[in-house]
Amino acid sequence: MTWIFWQKGWIDIRRPGHVLIAGLLSGTVSAIFTIAITINLRTFPVFRDSWGLPFFMDVTGNALLGNLIEQFAVELVDKTLSLSSPCYCLSRLRDCRTGSKYAEGMRLFHEPE
Repeated sequence: MTWIFWQKGWIDIRRPGHVLIAGLLSGTVSAIFTIAITINLRTFPVFRDSWGLPFFMDVTGNALLGNLIEQFAVELVDKTLSLSSPCYCLSRLRDCRTGSKYAEGMRLFHEPE
């Protein structure tokens, strides 16, 4: 999915809305797969050191639903941050390489004087 977003020009720090949407879409797809695997392998609820699981179990009053919501929330945050962090780095490197106005004062390598 990331490759598709990259080809469409969505992975660009100058378009934070596109990066956010790409992260949320990737997180949604990943969460669906994670939840499907969890249900098929019957590995829920997973009690681990997580702030989310006890919170969502208290809110929903249901261990299964709390676990599924927690997995969905974790995947959304994880994929969004996983896309936005490298997006920023790659955008800055591209700006340095192309001599973009956004890279004024930045150098990839130290040039001897």
